[in-house]
Amino acid sequence: MEPSRRAFLVTGAAGLAAATMIGGGQQVAEATPVHKHRPSPAKGSRLLARITPVGSRITTVCLDTGVTLLGCRDLARSFSLTVQVGDTNPTPLAITRAYTRDSASVGETTGGRYVVFELAGLDEKLPQPYRFTAGNTEPMLFREYAADGTIVQRPRVQATQTPEPLGASLVVTVERTAAVVRADGGLLDESRWDVSAAAESLVELDLHGFATGVTSAGGSGKNVLHYRLRRPARRHRRAPLVLFLHGSGQVGTDNLAQVLSSRGATGVLEHEDAYVVAPQAPAVFDAYDSYDEATGKGGGIHWQTRNRRRLLAALVRDVIRRNPGVDPDRVYVVGLSRGAEGGLALLLDEPDLFAGTVLPSGREAGTVEWMSGRATRAKLRPALKTPLWFFHAAQDTVSPVDGSRINVRLLRELGHRDLRYTEVSYESPGDSGYLNTSAHNSWDLAFNSPDVWQWLLGKHRRMR
Repeated sequence: MEPSRRAFLVTGAAGLAAATMIGGGQQVAEATPVHKHRPSPAKGSRLLARITPVGSRITTVCLDTGVTLLGCRDLARSFSLTVQVGDTNPTPLAITRAYTRDSASVGETTGGRYVVFELAGLDEKLPQPYRFTAGNTEPMLFREYAADGTIVQRPRVQATQTPEPLGASLVVTVERTAAVVRADGGLLDESRWDVSAAAESLVELDLHGFATGVTSAGGSGKNVLHYRLRRPARRHRRAPLVLFLHGSGQVGTDNLAQVLSSRGATGVLEHEDAYVVAPQAPAVFDAYDSYDEATGKGGGIHWQTRNRRRLLAALVRDVIRRNPGVDPDRVYVVGLSRGAEGGLALLLDEPDLFAGTVLPSGREAGTVEWMSGRATRAKLRPALKTPLWFFHAAQDTVSPVDGSRINVRLLRELGHRDLRYTEVSYESPGDSGYLNTSAHNSWDLAFNSPDVWQWLLGKHRRMR
């Protein structure tokens, strides 16, 4: 059977459930404990998650004991923790710090009801609060160049991963293994607690304030992009705006995958209290910008189409218009993989909109589907005024390194004055700052580097 060109969307309850995790304020029914024989913790217990280079991970357990404890800086030897998902076997969790506090948060030791457990270990070993459903698993037909230069269609899979909260099926069990002193001089009576990842207990620290939104073209309500928008806590101060474009694996309608999969949308927040907007492409192909076989024009995938790039430009301008705190001289675009490709294409469309860009693992300028862009100096000339930083691994087989090399060579020939290119070697995790298992993931290095974010945030449109 011949593969279909249509995109297979992952929708339904899983996507809707994921979308309500953050910024929606929805009421969620209290979950039934997984193990009814275990005592339930006080309702104030929380699981704190962070966005790491390998995705969302639970990094801290905040246990509400229900009684005020005497302040203690080191309780790591007094408790043990395990995590269990559904009927799987419990897995021990290593503790790097355990101490008392008066709130469910990381910080200095105080007396209070909470015991805060900071978890130890590599990011990929920490519990993740989502399960992922594979989508787009069937091949679709894409245009590419044959060896003789003719255009052919070949089948390829553009797989996606749609997140669904594990909710109450993920349970961290805390066991007291030694005496713990209360503030009144007595001893803590309880010895075992369960803390689940139900919506009311899971706190995505890095995604706090990322509200949902939608932008459309033509007023039809159909040609739309859903997005997440994060605003600074102090909106009266001028702050930069970062547009983050995801890659092919985060295509969908859940409006969550694009902010969970990497630090592209959140890494900047360690360095400045910024505005961040992260749209999600709803499908691989664009129903509102399809290929015209008669003229050989139009079409594309992901962020390649002119229609989607117009939606992106309109979204950025709308965020600036609606938020007086955005500094229009400090608007940046960053993207990974197909998002890096889209970021460069958008910059070429809108050279006066952006003050700088970081583009890991992208493709040659002008690429349509899998047809290499055959970039030219004329095509890249609009980018001459904008600072650019490309990243790529020489061993990348998903998006071959030649694309970035060609872009950089042509820009250098044009005399670009603020151009950086970091090409690394990758064989296994740990090489060149990589934390994932693919040479394609040069964004592990780019988005996890303070030097990169500080370089980007130092760029101003008026200084070009």
